[in-house]
Amino acid sequence: MLDTLGDAKWKRLLARHDELLRERIAEHGGEVVKKTGDGFFASFENPKAAIDAAVAIQRALSEEIVAPDVRIGVHTGEAFRTGAEGADYGGQDVHVAARVGAIAGAAEILVSTKTLADVGAAFRLSEPREEALRGIAQPVDVVSVYWD
Repeated sequence: MLDTLGDAKWKRLLARHDELLRERIAEHGGEVVKKTGDGFFASFENPKAAIDAAVAIQRALSEEIVAPDVRIGVHTGEAFRTGAEGADYGGQDVHVAARVGAIAGAAEILVSTKTLADVGAAFRLSEPREEALRGIAQPVDVVSVYWD
């Protein structure tokens, strides 16, 4: 997409993308912990809010005239504060969350089944599948959330 748009238009597209993601994350009670290249690491008080934000992000992007396909991974677990003034998170579950996002397909919301325990039947989901995640010893069961 960058080749087609050129640097100036790509920069504007990414600014709109970032604005849209930050808005949807905040609207659902999330906190942007950090920007990771062209992605975001966000935390939420509960799993349903995280999935609601992910669905809102995908739907909003689908309404844009031009937008990059976004892969979203959601995982729930323990984390500890790190970095200057506790501005970041660390721990095994943070790594699992990053890996779940990394294996998601274009425009996919991929959620660990561990995350679904407190969500109930609020979303339409694929059948669970087991995925081996880079750097994670045990496979993780994941599902896709249907958002369209």
